Amino acid sequence: MKRTAVLTLVLGLSLAGFVAGPAQADDQPPPNAIVSEGNGAAVFIGYGADKAVNLSWRPSKKYEGATMLYQVQRSDGAMLESRTSASTFRDVSLTPNTAYGYTLITFQSVKKTYVIKKGASKGQTITRTVTKRVGRNQINVLTLPSMVVGLSTTSTLDSIDLTWQPPQYTSSPVTYNVVMNGNVMAFGLTNGAFRIGSLSCGTSYLLMVVTQNASGEAAINAKLSAKTVKCPT
Repeated sequence: MKRTAVLTLVLGLSLAGFVAGPAQADDQPPPNAIVSEGNGAAVFIGYGADKAVNLSWRPSKKYEGATMLYQVQRSDGAMLESRTSASTFRDVSLTPNTAYGYTLITFQSVKKTYVIKKGASKGQTITRTVTKRVGRNQINVLTLPSMVVGLSTTSTLDSIDLTWQPPQYTSSPVTYNVVMNGNVMAFGLTNGAFRIGSLSCGTSYLLMVVTQNASGEAAINAKLSAKTVKCPT
């Protein structure tokens, strides 16, 4: 699990998980990326951000060096890109923790030369560009979850109890990781409560609850500072 710099805030936001922005075609896909080889016309990669899906692709070896065009469609029928030569696309303003399907349609653009056989231009050559569809790939990508709601604590001399509510959007299963002072205290929790024991009295701790789904950790997570009860005199 990626670590983030700790800020001494009472309640704040922290960035974690995936790198924002589309993956470059020549880069290794990020962890948990979905890769579709399709019918060999393109290698199609997709991975989720919190409210976005990042898509990238590259021609298969069969079409390396050729002029290629692409269409990107979403499963709800939206045409996101039409006949573009770009190799990346970022679909934004999506719902966190939600699955989206995408189709990449691949075209090869070829220049062909013809010799005019009749008329005044007989014998002259003309060049035309012919575009033909050569492939179709499909992938389903799950956006990252949003952060938990209502993170709060209660303390004793040597323990801190954390409680929280699920993220606003929970259409896909989520789990929770508890981090204290940068160290993972619990991983894969399915409920909204956890106790950290064997602590020092009168000591402050920075706590964070990380939301996670099948695509990875949330990009923004809730955290707060909590202090155990003052040591007895």
